[in-house]
Amino acid sequence: WQERVPICSALIEELALINQMTKAMGHAPLFHKDYNSDEEDRPRNFHFLIRPSLDEFNSFILLLDKMLSENINKKFFEPDLDLKTEKIQPSGKTEVFQKGTLQLLDEWVRTYFNTSDWTIWDETISALKGVRKMRQHPAHNIQENVYDQKYFKEQRAILIQTFQAVGVIRDLFERHPKVIQAGIKAPDWLIEGKVWNI
Repeated sequence: WQERVPICSALIEELALINQMTKAMGHAPLFHKDYNSDEEDRPRNFHFLIRPSLDEFNSFILLLDKMLSENINKKFFEPDLDLKTEKIQPSGKTEVFQKGTLQLLDEWVRTYFNTSDWTIWDETISALKGVRKMRQHPAHNIQENVYDQKYFKEQRAILIQTFQAVGVIRDLFERHPKVIQAGIKAPDWLIEGKVWNI
């Protein structure tokens, strides 16, 4: 029998754990949906590519971004951060912009955590921004569908990067005193890395 959990299921487990932790911290959940409460709620196309086509790959990236950066709940940050920023335009006029979800997450972590080395966090936020950037490219271009085995490898690499990035977020939240007090911990299989296709 397979002793390891498929990486797509493991990523959904991470989202659910993070939401449990943020609630224990007294915040709104970090993600609008964690897709873990009901099997019917899980995105049906969140799996390994069936065919190595550009269309399927782009559809997967779109879904992954919807589950991550687009799924981040701005209400989580409301008590702690200003959700807007001001920019002075060349004309001298000041314009107000809504901060993006990844910008807010980055700002919140850098405000409330201390470390002598931000390398791991830089890689984490970069991985999430990378998915967002990949999503935007096909949205603004008409591309001919292409079949290439490379899309299997690219999807796997992106999944691993994303899974590790979400794991870093969970690991940060797991250190919060209220989360420790609530006894919320990642399951052993997650800590031990028993995840299929890593």
